[in-house]
Amino acid sequence: MPTRSAWRLRDTLAAAALFLASAAFTLWQNTRVAVLWDITYLLDTSYRISLGQLPYRDFPFAHAPLTFLVHALIIRLFGRVYYPHLICAALEAGAATLLTWRFLLALLKPLSDRAWFLATLLLCEARKGMSAKQIQRTLGVAYKTAWYLCHRIRAAMASAERPALTGIVEMDETYVGGRERSDKPGRPKNSK
Repeated sequence: MPTRSAWRLRDTLAAAALFLASAAFTLWQNTRVAVLWDITYLLDTSYRISLGQLPYRDFPFAHAPLTFLVHALIIRLFGRVYYPHLICAALEAGAATLLTWRFLLALLKPLSDRAWFLATLLLCEARKGMSAKQIQRTLGVAYKTAWYLCHRIRAAMASAERPALTGIVEMDETYVGGRERSDKPGRPKNSK
């Protein structure tokens, strides 16, 4: 069973595709006229920070300063050139998409069939049942996962629509049920 940190080839290819698609979309979007006002605000604020002005003291500041500080550093390194900012925005968007994708993969990862089978086997084979804590220790999953497994398996067992055993049932030479007995030995209850 691969660990969570193990990246397979298809995960790497999917991550690269998501990163490139998000970066390309951001580059395309930032060259459109509709978002140029936002970029102008970003670049102007970053330029003012690179000149030594302080946000909140010298000018109003509506957003978190980290983005502006990064872009102020880019202005210090490359000067007032537009394209390094576009590349930085594309890389930020790609990294954010990739991070979101990895979080969603970790959260929405379905349980394997093996975990369901082992949990069902353990619950059915244990003479007195088994707690979710014991399932957690045995399968090596989180407690919430073990509780969910136990809850779903027990609900499936309880909702089986089979009639209860009736009549004469023989199990290992033991009789359960059958005719009703009378108060007097040797006579059936309804006979006279």
